[in-house]
Amino acid sequence: MIPVYANAISEPDKNILYPLPINFNPQWNYQGRTQALPYLTAGEHTTVIITYGDSLAASTDNSAYTVINTGKVLDFSIENGGAYQAKTPAFGCSDEGVPASNGFWGHRLGDKLINGGYTQKVFMCNLGIGSTGTTDWATTQYNRRFAVLYNRLVQTGLINADVVLILSSLGGLDQILAVPSATVTANYLTIWSAIRAAGFTTQRIYPALSSWGGGGTGGVNGTNVRTGIQNAVAAATNVYLGPDTDVIPITSRYDSNHFKAVGSDQDATLWLNTIKGLF
Repeated sequence: MIPVYANAISEPDKNILYPLPINFNPQWNYQGRTQALPYLTAGEHTTVIITYGDSLAASTDNSAYTVINTGKVLDFSIENGGAYQAKTPAFGCSDEGVPASNGFWGHRLGDKLINGGYTQKVFMCNLGIGSTGTTDWATTQYNRRFAVLYNRLVQTGLINADVVLILSSLGGLDQILAVPSATVTANYLTIWSAIRAAGFTTQRIYPALSSWGGGGTGGVNGTNVRTGIQNAVAAATNVYLGPDTDVIPITSRYDSNHFKAVGSDQDATLWLNTIKGLF
């Protein structure tokens, strides 16, 4: 067994991580997971991708995905600072339904980055929580975990990876709840302030342009959410608009919201096209 950086959570981090939000059922079951070295390797271009947000940033696809680049696309555990070969369901985020079938577009993105020659190893740091909105993530109950993740990445040295990106998918719940655009903007700015305060002071942040929830984009409610996201990006520093994931059609979603395999692949491609110019 490869030792992880910390086999037990330090008390300060434990106090931050727990109690978890009531609807957060993260995949922290280490049984059957293959460990990998949670460190950088000299001469190997490495990318760290942090994902947070709602179920579209979590392990909620209805199709298992087998990683092509075994041992090169890795899930990083915020809980213990360890790295594990990526597999369905994604590690550290919520899932829905049968875990063995809950794939994650982030694993597909990792493979696309490696297969395209953009990077040689990808660590996925997954924080997505189903049924959450910008109002949730603007509270410390949710965004306090960024500080734990930052500490873990510093401890392992992964904070010094060649590329470190922070991606999000939020907006569906805001659309359903008819959250005004000004509130979406204020919430996102609060979230990003918390991310910067956690230590991620220079890393690029990309929010998806996302308002899909309840089987669609919700007309004027969705427009308000999208406007709120765009206004937040315009008011922030080193924050860039992510892909428009609302273009993924309902036919690519198995329950009118979450991705089938084809939708998951489409999402991964949209993200690849957004970030590939950074490599």
